[in-house]
Amino acid sequence: MKGKRLNILLNVLIVIFVILTAFTIALRTFYNVGTIVIGNSMNNTLNEGDLALIKKGKYVKKITYEDVIVFEHGEKEVIKRVIGLPGDHIIINNIGMVFVNDNQLDETEFIGEEYTLDTWSNGIKTFYDVVLGNDEYYVMGDNRKVSYDSRSYGPIKKDCIVGKLKIVYAHGDFNQDDGSIKNIKPIKWILF
Repeated sequence: MKGKRLNILLNVLIVIFVILTAFTIALRTFYNVGTIVIGNSMNNTLNEGDLALIKKGKYVKKITYEDVIVFEHGEKEVIKRVIGLPGDHIIINNIGMVFVNDNQLDETEFIGEEYTLDTWSNGIKTFYDVVLGNDEYYVMGDNRKVSYDSRSYGPIKKDCIVGKLKIVYAHGDFNQDDGSIKNIKPIKWILF
């Protein structure tokens, strides 16, 4: 009788192990787990040291306005918000108001400030007017005052997109010197 219980327990543990292994493999196939936010260009939506789950680009069915994406820019992976989609006409006036196809965006939910020259772009008077190509996206950081984004390097190509932000699940202290993260604490999940 005791041997039979032990055999049942062993079989249950094997089944649990197989299920967890399959789940882990599936998760790593479709998602980048443990992506660390570095920098403050996406404050207050994302903060340096946030840990996120990113759906891998080849499994992203659709990218739309306001999505937060990760893409390759030079040697780095960068995280920004999508402002414009392929074919869109983007105008950013000299006080920072963003227009997509002649419609002004209401971005107060993301940037958290009124549009003023001082809070938007460090006082630089610049006018942007661009029509996106068939495979181009216009991206901007939510912290417009410090963000290095499509205003600086232009639209990004679709094939540079690494993935789309799905969940922010933890926060830690990021060390700029060695790239490590310490004191990781779970947070209330933020779903995108």
